[in-house]
Amino acid sequence: MKRKSWLWLLLLAVPAWGQASPASSSGLLPAAGPYDIARYLNIRAAGAPAYSPVSDDLAFLTNTTGTNQVWKTPARNGYPEQLTFFDDRIQEVRWSPRGDVILFTKDRGGDERSQLYLMDPDGQTIVALTRDPKAIYRFGDFSRDGAWICYSSNERDPRFFDVYVMELATRQARRLLAGDVNYSALSFSPDGRSVLVEREHSSYDNDLFLLDVRRGSAQLLTQHAGDAVYRDAVWDPDGSGFYLAADQGRDHPNLAFYDLRRKALTFLENSSLDLDDATGIAMDRSGTRLFYAWNDAGASLIRIRDLKANTVALFRSLPRGVAGHGSFNGDGTRVAFAYSAPAMNGDIYVLDLKANEARQVTHSTRAGIPAASFVTPELVTYNSFDGTKVPALFYLPPGAQKEGKLAAIVSIHGGPEGQERPAFNPVYQYLLNRGYAVLAPNIRGSAGFGRAYMQMDNYKKRGDAIQDAALTVEFLKGTGYVDARRIAVMGGSYGGFMALAQATMHPELWAATVDIVGIANWATFFQNTGPWRRAFRVAEYGDPATDPEFMASISPIHYVEKIRAPLFVIAGANDPRVPKEEADQMVAKVKERGVPVEYIAFPDEGHGMAKRSNRIRGYSAIAEFLDKYVKNAK
Repeated sequence: MKRKSWLWLLLLAVPAWGQASPASSSGLLPAAGPYDIARYLNIRAAGAPAYSPVSDDLAFLTNTTGTNQVWKTPARNGYPEQLTFFDDRIQEVRWSPRGDVILFTKDRGGDERSQLYLMDPDGQTIVALTRDPKAIYRFGDFSRDGAWICYSSNERDPRFFDVYVMELATRQARRLLAGDVNYSALSFSPDGRSVLVEREHSSYDNDLFLLDVRRGSAQLLTQHAGDAVYRDAVWDPDGSGFYLAADQGRDHPNLAFYDLRRKALTFLENSSLDLDDATGIAMDRSGTRLFYAWNDAGASLIRIRDLKANTVALFRSLPRGVAGHGSFNGDGTRVAFAYSAPAMNGDIYVLDLKANEARQVTHSTRAGIPAASFVTPELVTYNSFDGTKVPALFYLPPGAQKEGKLAAIVSIHGGPEGQERPAFNPVYQYLLNRGYAVLAPNIRGSAGFGRAYMQMDNYKKRGDAIQDAALTVEFLKGTGYVDARRIAVMGGSYGGFMALAQATMHPELWAATVDIVGIANWATFFQNTGPWRRAFRVAEYGDPATDPEFMASISPIHYVEKIRAPLFVIAGANDPRVPKEEADQMVAKVKERGVPVEYIAFPDEGHGMAKRSNRIRGYSAIAEFLDKYVKNAK
């Protein structure tokens, strides 16, 4: 539900669906091939590249074996080699600046209580740096000499994250900063004497501090009035300051430089587009170049800034899609990044900066499905009740005709500060192959369209976002392609809440509802969600402890008597974000009403379905459900 942390994991841990069948007499188009959902979910993806600073090797994550694991490949030529072999997913991978070790993070059963591990570059030896299964450890950075790491953890108190440093030679950790707030260790200064630290107030307001490693004293750097976001900071090698994305005093986060001597922030760009959160900012070791992107209605516009010449080169050689974080090689001549587009599953590319040409390094299988069968969406907008223009991605199956006969799925992303982006989605491609249309809106509250739009759903404006989602039906009817009696709504996490809100508050609109790890009851959600998340989420949603009436008024559980459409629910027993109790109570209430409901709770999953076997089981059942109640509805 927090937009930044999970984007590339979601691109790798893609979902799975059901069995193809011939077109029915309903007039839907025939499938383009005999591919079931398991086939689509066997399409692989690679991402999160990390360049070795001393060789041509790239470490990266891929779900080839069923969950994200660490692999390694020579960036120029060679065969990839698997380095980790866990049942559980790997969340992050980083090289030491010395190139002698690789750090990765891993949780258990999707519980998000990530631990820190070190391994040698060949994966022969793995050492656990942290060993508290009840605590979360979030990696920050290596010191420039590779001798230390900084990180944050809630091991002292589950509600709050503190900042630590650890000397790798001795494995001795020291807590530097603690309090009744959440701190995140970001990066060491080039001389190793300070750590840049974030204190997050909400998804749209934070501060940066400079933490003295020896004294443990912290200096606030970003004094500001109102809300402001400062993120993706990378140090200038001379230690004079750092480059970052900031929106202080403006609607869109743009590239800026913070001068430590002057204690001043200077914007280097003035764009009406957000600096891309998925791509972030990467710098080569010499401090000559930055790799980043602008977010153009979800697509990444890649930029390479030469800091010495003060010039910007644009990279345009890939189809409109989404770029992940960049990683420079040791001499700064090349940068690796992951890239995905609607008709192109995620892979890693290496950009030669002198030639401004990229070469594909990984070649993830498409499971034998022709790339030409994949559909690229149209970027559309529709008007909401108050005139707000809501952007959306609209996918039509091949050969669609304006006959008003298509079944359709409205898919609502999580967050709420997430964003529906033009990345590869095998579930959408399966649905399109089956003859469904798909509309994926960025309702108010979505990221990528500026601060004002992202804050339009906060607290008591939640109902406005619910209205945005409901009006997707009017848009679909107006296209001339879709049968208004055969539209389903689905979503995960916050999108799952929104799907439940549609089913209970606008029941006349929907033929079926699919809720994946969504919120049913705001009061029980706040009681049971991870304690480190409560204060952060109150700033966005409101607080049942201080305003129980309003929070009850936007809780789907209190409108179950209105539900008409069949419901499918998926939950994870280890979910720390939206605990399984949300699904349990919703399913029980709907059953009492006699409305058809199907429910799968996975004992070895957390906030979603990370393991391929579970994705295949879960989405195959969902596909059968949608065919029964939507595609083949009379």
